[in-house]
Amino acid sequence: MDVIFLDTLPRDSVARIKVHSMPLYLADMRLFECPLIVGRGGNAEMPAAWNGAIICCYIAALNHEEALITSVKNLRLEGYEFKTVHEGRIHQLDPSNWWMGLVMEKWSSYADHFPSQGEIDAFVLTGGYFKGPALEWDC
Repeated sequence: MDVIFLDTLPRDSVARIKVHSMPLYLADMRLFECPLIVGRGGNAEMPAAWNGAIICCYIAALNHEEALITSVKNLRLEGYEFKTVHEGRIHQLDPSNWWMGLVMEKWSSYADHFPSQGEIDAFVLTGGYFKGPALEWDC
């Protein structure tokens, strides 16, 4: 990554750079949990004996809709067949309560699979996506 101090460049050059560049940190991002019911589709990771799975996707997005669209797109890229949102709800999470409030309460046996509190803080600022463990679901 190249670093240029903007105050060393002409103003018109800075304006052109800003128009064509995405910021490193994104303002107003929120953390969402998208619990999605999926079928195997072309995915080879899901055990053959499973009829379906619930996969909780964690995503930094501006709103619920953007979080769902991005989560579904990423799971489809992995070959899963999207069925529906579990219980029809996407959850907005408090990033400051990530580790103690979500990971340790809901996923303590999978804690090694999840980003740390510090990592989730950076994740939200940079628009990250994380796929949680797949749980068997009998559709």
